Amino acid sequence: MSTAQYTTWWDSLIMEVDLSVLDPSGVLVASAKTSFLCNDDNINIAFPNVSTSDTIGSNFIATPAFGDSEGLSYVVGADGLGQASWVTKLDGAIARAMVSDGSGGCVVVGYREGPGSEHLTVSHLDGFGHAAFHNEYQFPAGLVSVPANVEVINGAIAVFSNHQGSVSRLMLDMTGNIQECHLYGLVPPPNLSTPFGIYSAGSLANGETVWVGEHANPNGKVVLMRCLPGGGPIEAVSFKRHTIQDIESAYGVHSACAGQGGVTILGDHVLTNTIFQTTEQHGFLWKINGQFSMLCGAETQQFDHTVLDPAQFTIGSLSTMEGIVFTTTPMPFAPAPVSPYATSDFCALVGLNEQVGTQQNALFELERNLLFHSDQLVIYVMRDQELQVLDFSGRTVLSGVEVDRSDVVRIPLDDLPQGPYLIQARSDEGIVRTERFMKLD
Repeated sequence: MSTAQYTTWWDSLIMEVDLSVLDPSGVLVASAKTSFLCNDDNINIAFPNVSTSDTIGSNFIATPAFGDSEGLSYVVGADGLGQASWVTKLDGAIARAMVSDGSGGCVVVGYREGPGSEHLTVSHLDGFGHAAFHNEYQFPAGLVSVPANVEVINGAIAVFSNHQGSVSRLMLDMTGNIQECHLYGLVPPPNLSTPFGIYSAGSLANGETVWVGEHANPNGKVVLMRCLPGGGPIEAVSFKRHTIQDIESAYGVHSACAGQGGVTILGDHVLTNTIFQTTEQHGFLWKINGQFSMLCGAETQQFDHTVLDPAQFTIGSLSTMEGIVFTTTPMPFAPAPVSPYATSDFCALVGLNEQVGTQQNALFELERNLLFHSDQLVIYVMRDQELQVLDFSGRTVLSGVEVDRSDVVRIPLDDLPQGPYLIQARSDEGIVRTERFMKLD
């Protein structure tokens, strides 16, 4: 896999792309810098780049920007060492996502800014940077279209897009012709001041599609949808802002990725004391593999489904510039070890069902939250439960501690490095309680 950053030099109109190649565990294995002229585009706004890689060692990077009059993207194809093989310019397209086509090339999706609207762009480049097509797609009824993700599934291109309140999956063949399009919206529909949009969507191994979105209403609702391979709805759930006693709990999504292995969501859990107006904010990493209805704290969400007629779309061809001259140079780097981790238990990390301790639902109390190297974590248990300890990244460092009502549990901390941790308990009745503690050396 690859990651990249790029800069532009305004006085000489030179773009530089730094490409880093990572192995599947996230370790840096190669780095290179590619430079080329921006062809008098007078780039004045640079957007975040997107990148992808394939299983045969090819890497691709798209560098979206805004020139004199419209958006554009330069796409760089590179080898397994990050050194460029070709550079192609896509006129009129601000790239938002890309994917390997499985045959040495790539598919790039973005949007083109038009009068009062944005239109979807899709481009298919082969392994030499030649464009099989570079098209603009105007949805019916003037729908604004900004893509969130793209896949190549069973020899077809699937584009998942936002439309200011509705979302869609557009299926194209590898030459750019529309096969079908499915449009989805929440019920009741959101108004324009609080739209619904997706961060990502993708296909599971069984062909079903999963969608991760957020409705910007006063309740800050996170929405998950699941659909059949043919486009029909299966289920949708939401997680709303809620208040337990004086603590308001809300959830926000920063980014998400969806694919054959499931859904992974990166976001924030925000706890606000409504009396003292104090706020605590904690990040979470949430991986979902199964049915949404089994998730803790989930509420059923209704959504509708419409199949759009391909004849209602307007398709236009956009120009490209191939064979752009470039220089590419290997860069020194120092590999660093990494420890990737994620939790599959969202409740354990951020406590969607977290209960404030009362006489009816109290599970445990900590003797104190600040501990030193030789201290033990002392827990006063109030009913039968199972305990586990997680670090603040969501990695479980101690699990499976079963305790009985009225126990006093002492957990040694000698083997834990200093830092913040979570102690989480779950009772047989499904009550969950999470507390934070800090260990200092």
